[in-house]
Amino acid sequence: MQKAGYQPGGTVAGEGPRRIRLLYFTYLVKQLQKEAEEVEIPPSVSDVTSLCEWLRRRNPDQAHLFQAGSFQVTVNKQFCEPFTRIEAGDEVALIPTSPNVPVKK
Repeated sequence: MQKAGYQPGGTVAGEGPRRIRLLYFTYLVKQLQKEAEEVEIPPSVSDVTSLCEWLRRRNPDQAHLFQAGSFQVTVNKQFCEPFTRIEAGDEVALIPTSPNVPVKK
């Protein structure tokens, strides 16, 4: 059981690296050449919206894959809202809403 203010592994919330697991589906698997990855998220990533913005900035050549509205997001297997918090240890899935790859702008 996680206590308030503490993360698994004994680190205090907000201190040290925060790692999450990203899961990709449909065309994202083919375009990114992976089904999942463990990533360390920066302190600026606090919710689903900021995670999506960070994903677009992380690799500008693939930013079109993460266009707003082109996928749904689950956090720990629950569909979520843009304001849903992202915490260390979360599993975040990106599920495209269309079978077609978004066009690069």
